[in-house]
Amino acid sequence: MTTPTDCHCCYSGGALEFGPDGNLFIAVGDNTKPFESSGFAPIDERKGRKIWDSRPK
Repeated sequence: MTTPTDCHCCYSGGALEFGPDGNLFIAVGDNTKPFESSGFAPIDERKGRKIWDSRPK
């Protein structure tokens, strides 16, 4: 299994953990630059602002 990422900037943290029933849980970061969003959700669809848009590409 692979998880694609754009490694040109930003936060891409994550974790792996097994639950009590043996299920594997995977958490991934949104690979979004956390600045310039003034405390709002990082959603910016303007041209040239991909790194400030956390929605799936």
